[in-house]
Amino acid sequence: MFGRDVTILGIHKLKIGANVYLAKGVWINALGEVTLEDEIKVGPYSVITSTKLGFNNGSVFQGGTHFAPVLIKKGTWVAAHATIVAGVTVGQGCIIAANSVVVKRTSPNTILSGVPAVQIAQRKDNPGLLGAKIG
Repeated sequence: MFGRDVTILGIHKLKIGANVYLAKGVWINALGEVTLEDEIKVGPYSVITSTKLGFNNGSVFQGGTHFAPVLIKKGTWVAAHATIVAGVTVGQGCIIAANSVVVKRTSPNTILSGVPAVQIAQRKDNPGLLGAKIG
């Protein structure tokens, strides 16, 4: 499911699993390949990019682009305004806090926050009454 104003670059290199939700204003650069496994929610105005700019002769305009895949594993929640950069794998069942920037591989079932994002806690199951699949 997609919210309004979702932008995708390189759609031919974007792999999306089942039950994925991209909220309003999500921006994905999949030119270096982005995989979103099943049951992922990406909050408003989040950025997922599989490219990094290079520099040459002191200029970004001469530096070209570096490509590195992004993998977000099953059951992860990326909160609003978060950024996940090229080359990162986000472990299964993670929570990426709002406004965080993930710059390296994460362990599964963790809560990450900050710039750069660091693990602040282990995530525990806490099913709610509405929409939960218990059992």
